[in-house]
Amino acid sequence: MRRDDGRRPFWDRRTVPAGVLVAVVIGLLIWVLATRGGGTHHAGAPTTQGSPASSVATTVKHTPSSGSACHVPTGSQAVPQYTPQGITWQLYQTVALPYSSTAGPMIVDGGVARCYAHDPLGALLAASQIPYRYLIAPDWRQVVQQQVMPGKGVQVYVPERSKATNAGGNQPGDYNQLAGFKFVTYSPAVAVIEIASKNGNGGLEAGPVTVDWSDGDWKLQLQPDGSSSPQVLPITSVVGFATWSGV
Repeated sequence: MRRDDGRRPFWDRRTVPAGVLVAVVIGLLIWVLATRGGGTHHAGAPTTQGSPASSVATTVKHTPSSGSACHVPTGSQAVPQYTPQGITWQLYQTVALPYSSTAGPMIVDGGVARCYAHDPLGALLAASQIPYRYLIAPDWRQVVQQQVMPGKGVQVYVPERSKATNAGGNQPGDYNQLAGFKFVTYSPAVAVIEIASKNGNGGLEAGPVTVDWSDGDWKLQLQPDGSSSPQVLPITSVVGFATWSGV
């Protein structure tokens, strides 16, 4: 699907300049996908460790996660200032995503990676996983149903995403890689985390992502235009962010 100006919407593009940089418009939900050679996911930029419904409801019905009382033990409520310990990274659709044996995701079923600890680390992991998966998972509808808060953003996103052709089978460099993070605010109810990422050309960008605690798990809060961040901007350095990268 292409816009009238010849540009494809963010989820169907493979290379955007500096990832999140382009406009906040319907059909150009700026977040993770880009046209070939660029990327799109935004997270907080890295610093080295130790440095400082609805018509749409008929298409995607929001219900409590099936059988899903996660019961993940709550860890420290201290907001991470540095790279967390015990994180492993695995490739999903060519993107390196973070996992913790104590903070989640504890259950991975297709594109859905859920059950995060009710603490800052769990929020960080959810804010790093879900913004990619709701865009690029072949079963993205399941991700939206189980891991995205209902609202205007979903009502805009689902019909537009349904028109896109991307259904997985991505190539290295298609999407931005996580680079770093920085907490903006945190409470047990909601967390806002700035995520930095690096695109296939080496450019850096960053934008805030919001996750809400709902139905016993962290869920992604979309913007009214369906994107996962209200604004993603190019950055020249990851100074001020904690390192958050698996590649």
